[in-house]
Amino acid sequence: MKSDGRFICILPPKALDLHGGAHRECNDAKVARRLSQFHLNSQVWLSDGGGVAVSTPSAATKTLVRPEVFVNDTLIVAFCGYLTNLEELTTKMLYKELCEVGYLPERNLSARVVGMLYAKTHDPSQVVAKLRGTFSFAVLDTESVRVFAARDNSGSMPLFQGRLPDGTLVVSNFTPEGLEMEEEVPSGHYIFGNRRANVSHKFSPALDELQQATTHAHSAACHALEGLCAKRKPLVLDPRAVSFTEVVSRAQKRKAFAKGRTETALLTIRRDSSGNIRCDSGNIRCD
Repeated sequence: MKSDGRFICILPPKALDLHGGAHRECNDAKVARRLSQFHLNSQVWLSDGGGVAVSTPSAATKTLVRPEVFVNDTLIVAFCGYLTNLEELTTKMLYKELCEVGYLPERNLSARVVGMLYAKTHDPSQVVAKLRGTFSFAVLDTESVRVFAARDNSGSMPLFQGRLPDGTLVVSNFTPEGLEMEEEVPSGHYIFGNRRANVSHKFSPALDELQQATTHAHSAACHALEGLCAKRKPLVLDPRAVSFTEVVSRAQKRKAFAKGRTETALLTIRRDSSGNIRCDSGNIRCD
């Protein structure tokens, strides 16, 4: 099995003790043995019964993306891919560190930013809403004992989830062997939790959906422009209705009635010899 440029995260299920409390039956040694069955043979991080293993590409395989790792007291982040807005995010999220140290570490910046975004909100939907680029990642939250993993809408970076026979949750960017159930996380989706982590949440349309929407919007805009630019038909007057009368206001009627006469205003619409429309008006007295 090839092991270049891969990450895997496992989280054993909770078990109830005699006093009704929840605990994890797996200790770090058992988790390490479970991670070793996937033959990554690389760096391993363990915490609270869960663990993350990462295998980086060798020097000979320069084409593969190298996973990044960020670890603090409560999080283990494994990130694979590129963030196109990394500079903007680092300026916002790591501003304090940049001011204190004067520079930022060159390695694992993407994993660090993802971890800090999650630590700030603990809301996966807010985290993925800020990310732009091509990526797949997994965040092991050792405090709430949950896994947060996501995949961008391009589908270039794979992401899988499944369960071992004992119910242990497995999230990885490759297809491990020995899974009881195996499912690919759809493009533009994220998963979050432990028991309900198999339910994926959509945060971005897939590229083909975006392309279809763009095509439809372009077509609608073209039709709208055609309607605006279409040559309007000239006004055609019915020769049988070249004039009409408009009765003056009631106040003028009363005034005219007091004088013993009625007035109407006549508005005549006609075409001159050049074909232009002209309006003539005048008063007609009716005693």
